[in-house]
Parts: sequence; C-alpha cells; structure tokens
Amino acid sequence: MSTRNLILLAILGVGIWYLMRRYNIKLAGIETGLGAAGIPRRGRPKTEEERRATHLRRFGTTELPPRGTGLRRRGLL
Repeated sequence: MSTRNLILLAILGVGIWYLMRRYNIKLAGIETGLGAAGIPRRGRPKTEEERRATHLRRFGTTELPPRGTGLRRRGLL
C-alpha cells in the first residue's frame, strides 16, 4: 500500500469518526458497560433491576446467576 493510499484511508477514517460524533451515531449491539445515559459507573455495581434487564436482553430469562459468574465464563477472572 502506498503512502498516498494510507493518507487517504486515514482521512476517510477521521471523517467517519467526526460524523459519527457530530450526529451521535452509535453502533448497534455494542454494550459498553456504561450506566444510564452513557455515564461511567465508576465502581458502582449494577442494581438488581439493571442486571435483570441486561440478562433478559442477552439470554431471554429473568433468572439471575450469582454475581461475578459472567466474568469467570468470559475469562476475565
């Protein structure tokens, strides 16, 4: 890939990023772990209601597993 192509690709990427930020476009299906309205949780765990809503959306059931089991399943602990 030539330098010219790399520069054009970088300009295109920055343009797409700018438009997404300007018009508040979010990619569907990406959960960030942020709290309501995109505010970081800063160490505060989800409430049982938030956990139940997330679990229902992901797995289709309202029966909650014990806290932390999802982290072990995903290999984060």
